[in-house]
Amino acid sequence: MSLSRVPRCLAAAGLLALAVAFPARAHGGLVRSIPEAGAVLAVSPPEILLDFSEALDPAATKVELLDVNGQVQVPGPGVIDPDEPKTLRLAIPPLPDGVYSAVWRARSAVDGHVTSGSVGFSIGAASPPASLLPPPGTPDPATAVPAVPETLIRWLAYLSAVLAVGSLTFGFLIWRPVFRQADPGEAVEAALRRRIRTLAGLGLAGLAGASLLFVMFQAAQARELPIWGALRIPPADLFSGRVGLIMGLRLLLILALGAFVLRLPSPARSPAWMSWLILLLCGALILTFSLQGHGAAQGSLPGVIMIWLHLAATIVWLGGLPILFLALRQPDVPASQLVPRFSTAALVSVAALAGTGLYNGITYAGSVEALLATTYGRSLIVKTALFALLLALGAVNLLYLSPRLQQTNSRARTGLGRTVPLEMAIGAALLLAVGLLSAVFPAFEALQASRAEGIIETARVDDVDILLRVAPGQAGDNEFGVEFSDPRPGAADVEPQVLLRLASAEMDMGIEQVETQTTDGRRYTARGSYFPMAGPWEVEVILRRPGFNDVRQTFALEIPG
Repeated sequence: MSLSRVPRCLAAAGLLALAVAFPARAHGGLVRSIPEAGAVLAVSPPEILLDFSEALDPAATKVELLDVNGQVQVPGPGVIDPDEPKTLRLAIPPLPDGVYSAVWRARSAVDGHVTSGSVGFSIGAASPPASLLPPPGTPDPATAVPAVPETLIRWLAYLSAVLAVGSLTFGFLIWRPVFRQADPGEAVEAALRRRIRTLAGLGLAGLAGASLLFVMFQAAQARELPIWGALRIPPADLFSGRVGLIMGLRLLLILALGAFVLRLPSPARSPAWMSWLILLLCGALILTFSLQGHGAAQGSLPGVIMIWLHLAATIVWLGGLPILFLALRQPDVPASQLVPRFSTAALVSVAALAGTGLYNGITYAGSVEALLATTYGRSLIVKTALFALLLALGAVNLLYLSPRLQQTNSRARTGLGRTVPLEMAIGAALLLAVGLLSAVFPAFEALQASRAEGIIETARVDDVDILLRVAPGQAGDNEFGVEFSDPRPGAADVEPQVLLRLASAEMDMGIEQVETQTTDGRRYTARGSYFPMAGPWEVEVILRRPGFNDVRQTFALEIPG
């Protein structure tokens, strides 16, 4: 393919990616089910219907029906209608009275995230009601953390993209005009070109590896396989759907940039068309990240643009630091011109980061509560703190060290040799927070998903971890579930008694004590109308074991009507 066709092919590929970028909401959460969770049906329903917030990947989505003993009654995997890509249906034969659970595992066709859950219901008026609680051990959506391998793979991808694209943009946007103005000589130019080529090549290789690992991890996760199990999945299935299309485009862009890097001419002497083409390829590569971000999953074109700008600014700033550090180690490099120009680019990046970061914070967090109570929000706080540290170091470079370079101050050059590596280390930590942010629910969605499961409270008393769930968490009938981890020596050998004491915090209605029951030793439950009215209530959880001190914790709950 001739170079003249590359821009048109990239434009077509970009339009194709954008065409599938905005189908739905983020992370494919369950919106509704028929039957509803906890429903008691007079007769067996003809099918199970699950509606999700996002289009589903048919190759990695399934639902099966289990009875009260966990035996599979209808194996699934269910059907996704092409005209209703967000709806999963499972036809079921007539069933005897009893309690059943529709257990599902879904992969989003938008961003590849895998979610799972279950919907319990009963058939027959004489059957016991199905549980309103999720299975024991289910993490709180607000505070759930992604798998460590996924976070590390995303971190590697961001690090590699920063290294590759940042080195190239530094060469063409910063080094090129400085060289043409100062002309330090052919030897300096050749040495810096080799370093740009080396860093960009390492970054592209790392990004290609991370992209392949990401595809394998998500495919294996959707099929409940270890990551090496993806080696048995046909490539056509690995790269199927929208996620596969975007990752395929990324790999093509990596190959195109790699071809330029292998034959990289001097950034200072290359023709203008080549400079713009490489920068266009870099911009398209960044776009593959934003097309997998929360903005694309929400179906928001402004969101995609904002994330692209945010990533581009991050890459120009952080990605320029390694090559700047190496350049400053060369005595003949005109640091008095190179550093101010890089500082100017960093200032523009900081302004873009501040604006887009504010937009993203408002869009994906939305409230102080969501910011403080979710994994996304806490990660965003950490990221913002690291950004502030980087900003402080950048201010030292710009306001203190950079002016002294104009006076050929050797101490200033030495100071930059110390602050720039520190900036790189903080930048790497910041990118780890970015990897975590991209792998979890946005804060407002995580909080909504948590509330949809009812009330979830946790506490630690005398080294014992207590988890209290109340579903649906409103006035009237509720199911209470208590889970705990008791590390006290010998405690596991003594059968516990778990009590609940409930009292209104506003009215003198007395204290009602309820003894919970368990069927598996993991969760202790009780069900009834123990909240007869809305308002503030206190629920005391008591864990009692013979021979051990009681463990008590009182939770203050606000019960809606």
